[in-house]
Amino acid sequence: MRRVDGILSSGVLLLLGAAIAWYAPTFDLGTLETPGPGFMPFLAGLIICAAALVGIVEALRSGCAEAGSPWHDEGLGKHAFLLGLVCVQAALLERIGFLACAFLLVFASMRVVGKESWRSSALWAVLLSAGSYVVFVMWLNVDLPRGIF
Repeated sequence: MRRVDGILSSGVLLLLGAAIAWYAPTFDLGTLETPGPGFMPFLAGLIICAAALVGIVEALRSGCAEAGSPWHDEGLGKHAFLLGLVCVQAALLERIGFLACAFLLVFASMRVVGKESWRSSALWAVLLSAGSYVVFVMWLNVDLPRGIF
């Protein structure tokens, strides 16, 4: 059952990503130096397609073991925790800024939900928040809330 679920869900994501990538060029894609309004949706569609293909390959390589439902046991608690984190991030974004919010969101989600070590969680939080800052602020010139920084 797990294999079929993985193939079906990844197939739906593949179709969604392909539709996004197909429709995005109707807006101006622009160039790498001056991206247009269709650039990010096009890139997102390609990334969704790539992730879906990885999911299909993983589903095909995995066994047919029955997977537990994400809504039972601790799965529901993890979903509720992540939803709460996103709500807290939205509430604090203007006050403490994008970098601090991104760091806290990644750190808390990796530490609590992913059960990673303190060091690993902090490292990934720094790398991902700094990387998103480089992409959005330095490369795309998006004005993000600065907050305490």
